[in-house]
Amino acid sequence: MSFDPLRRLFSKPQSRFGLAALLAVTLPAILLGPWLPFHDLVAFVGLDTYPARQSFGAFHYEVLQFTYILHLVASRFMSALGLGAPAQVMVFYLVQAGVLCTVLWRLIERLVPQPWVASVGIVAGALAFWEGQFLWGGPLPCSLAATLLVVAVYLTLRETGEADVPHAGLLVPALALTSLVSHPFALPFALVLAGFRFALVPRRRRESAGLMVGLLVLGFIISRDSPREEASEALATSLQTLHAGQVLERIQSLFTVDAAVAKYLFGESFAGLDGYFLVLGVVHLVGFVISPFVVVLAKKSPQIRALAVLDTLVGLMYLLTPSLEKVLPWWPQRILAFYSPFTFSAAFVGVWFLLRLKWPAIVDARGQGGRLAWCVPGGLLVAIVAVQWPVLRLSGEVKRNYEQVRAEILQTNVSHTYVVMSDLLEVNPVYLRSVSFLLFSDPALVERELRFQTEWHIQARHPTRLVETWFDLGAQQHVASFRTEADGLHVRLIPQPLGEVPIPTRNNILDNAEMARWARRKGDALFGSRYFRAAVAHYRAALRLAPEAWETRNNLAIALGRLGQLDEAITSLQEAIRLSPGLTEPRINLGNLLLELGRKAEAAECFNAALRLTPGDQAAQEGLRRASASN
Repeated sequence: MSFDPLRRLFSKPQSRFGLAALLAVTLPAILLGPWLPFHDLVAFVGLDTYPARQSFGAFHYEVLQFTYILHLVASRFMSALGLGAPAQVMVFYLVQAGVLCTVLWRLIERLVPQPWVASVGIVAGALAFWEGQFLWGGPLPCSLAATLLVVAVYLTLRETGEADVPHAGLLVPALALTSLVSHPFALPFALVLAGFRFALVPRRRRESAGLMVGLLVLGFIISRDSPREEASEALATSLQTLHAGQVLERIQSLFTVDAAVAKYLFGESFAGLDGYFLVLGVVHLVGFVISPFVVVLAKKSPQIRALAVLDTLVGLMYLLTPSLEKVLPWWPQRILAFYSPFTFSAAFVGVWFLLRLKWPAIVDARGQGGRLAWCVPGGLLVAIVAVQWPVLRLSGEVKRNYEQVRAEILQTNVSHTYVVMSDLLEVNPVYLRSVSFLLFSDPALVERELRFQTEWHIQARHPTRLVETWFDLGAQQHVASFRTEADGLHVRLIPQPLGEVPIPTRNNILDNAEMARWARRKGDALFGSRYFRAAVAHYRAALRLAPEAWETRNNLAIALGRLGQLDEAITSLQEAIRLSPGLTEPRINLGNLLLELGRKAEAAECFNAALRLTPGDQAAQEGLRRASASN
């Protein structure tokens, strides 16, 4: 008796095909995994499985921010249970893929009553979440933010057509708020959900208004807690600015960007996958075109109408919001990745609705499907598996290259050292760059006290577990230089002199000029905390990359002065003046240093030069007064 509801559920052919589609999406990953070739997913898991016992004390610390929490907790929990990085990658993938596929299945099954038509839609859209951005690592899969919001949106769509959806009143706000503490980029999507629910579910307006307030308050806290979350702020503000000039370019991108991302990531094209991307491009475009008409015509079908409203909003967001390429690469495509179950469902259900509205008898008769017609969803199932296979077979390459790099590091017998990952741009195909992140949690490397820094640690918005770049703790220092050869990925450990901060160059995120600015800003922070020796090391590292940066030489001189190394500080300031002949700041600083050495005449010359550049400068006037005063 207890299994009767389950039997009833799968007595419908569309439900059986829904389950088959879910298996077609998850089983290939299980069979070919667990080393899945999804760069960001592997990378974040590699970081988060870093042993907790290494994350405290003199060598390591953990920065807790009011975001990036859920995936960190989940990963640490699995680590405590003995699940390593490959198994965790598989878990995160299956959760995300399973939820997105199931939501699409349940939506189409709920809104399209004809079993054969629904089955075709469910199977054809089972892999719709495999946008190019998902292949990169998913629409924030490691954070599970997209997964939470997809469930929240699905429950809200159900609320538009049902008197009571169990627990949705509290569950939707809880999911939306949790998505934001999982990843800050969820904020604009969560706000869209709150506004959508406020407009279309009148009985939930109080909760929806409260959700908006809660999201804004939490977003403010996150921006205060993580002041460099400029990307999150840009995402939120971009939704308020319509920019129609890019519409044609965005339409073209529907058919080109996903395949380009996949080729860039994997280094090759896959005919079946590229064909599926073209199908998704057509589906998106059709959905964006017909959804406004469905909104007007589906007055008696509130859930279909709500889905069309959502797809119209997604279309406007995608087509009209400004590009954020400098902040978040392929930003417009990420909108589609977030909403992938709904954009596909809206297009499929919308086409079926309009056809049925025009020719109800023909559509109802043809929509049942004869015995031979059921070969169509069956064939689509085979195609869905075939599309995934060439990508997922690369899982073995992740494992092989990881083991090769790991063995090369172990063969050096290096221990108790700080290692900076460098030259990752030399690693191709791109998905193999995730190997560097797997080294963090390798038990043998942890046992040797090898502590790694890689690209995400140099972004202020990402939590860091490393302090070796901040303090001289006497550990050895190495640069891990990566390269790809005919037989795969290799690494060479290059010893660095003590007292010099290793700088990662040719990495994915920052070029060398940006790395120099990063090192200077870290030096400024260390100087402000009175760690002058560490500040000097960072300023010198910045100058190795950008020797013409006058501001770095100016700040280096001040830090050297605090350490009593006045002659070297004077030389640095003289070079800063040469690089910035029109600025007063280095001249005033040089004058102050010369005063400390009792060289008043030379100091007075510096202050006078500064006043010629900026008449009335108070600091220069005060310095000149002191230089002119009698002993």
